[in-house]
Amino acid sequence: MPTTKPSKILLYVIMAFGFITGYLYTMQSDPSAAVPVLDNRFLLTSLKNLQGARIDESVFSSEQYKALRVFGSLPVQASGGGKDNPFQ
Repeated sequence: MPTTKPSKILLYVIMAFGFITGYLYTMQSDPSAAVPVLDNRFLLTSLKNLQGARIDESVFSSEQYKALRVFGSLPVQASGGGKDNPFQ
């Protein structure tokens, strides 16, 4: 079966397209643009919503939680991963 050798011209065209596209993409950015800084009042709004949160401890006394078991030994021992080579 004859093999076809890929054309180097196609490789050069793809590379040139990538460089031109990258150049045009970076030319659209403004390096002197300032990064916006948020006020402190906006930073903690999500944490203030958690101030009144309470944990429902009845979950730990439920039958489903008590039925959970540990399988295997803890802590987990590190071992070699992967499968054996089936072609040996």
